[in-house]
Amino acid sequence: KAVRLLVSLGADVNGATEKTFKIGPDPIPAGTSVLSIAALGGHPQTIQFLAENKANVNAQDDEYGMDPLFLAAYTGHLEAVKILIKYGADVFALNKMGTALNAANHYRFAEMARVIEDARAKVKAGESKNAEPAKK
Repeated sequence: KAVRLLVSLGADVNGATEKTFKIGPDPIPAGTSVLSIAALGGHPQTIQFLAENKANVNAQDDEYGMDPLFLAAYTGHLEAVKILIKYGADVFALNKMGTALNAANHYRFAEMARVIEDARAKVKAGESKNAEPAKK
């Protein structure tokens, strides 16, 4: 509700942090987008709302290059991953920590890894435009 109200009052759906800070023990790098924070926290309704309102689903922070899909995968939020993929998240995006698929596999989120692998297969088959596979 708060995000909807803020956006209705003119808040930027692509707003981002200006400096690094902490939420509990976790550092939040400068340049972390509103959508990335929603993905990190696993808030599917907020993610859906922001994506519908043209938030950049591939926004990367300034320090590590982490995007919303990676953060959702890293924290195990399957519904968030599905929504981000639906709205065009780059399923091949690489940051200093790896890819969303690496995170899902590392933390043993098997169903999430399958969802990301399926999305990657669709890109490779030309059925989706969720970025292009990396060139070798």
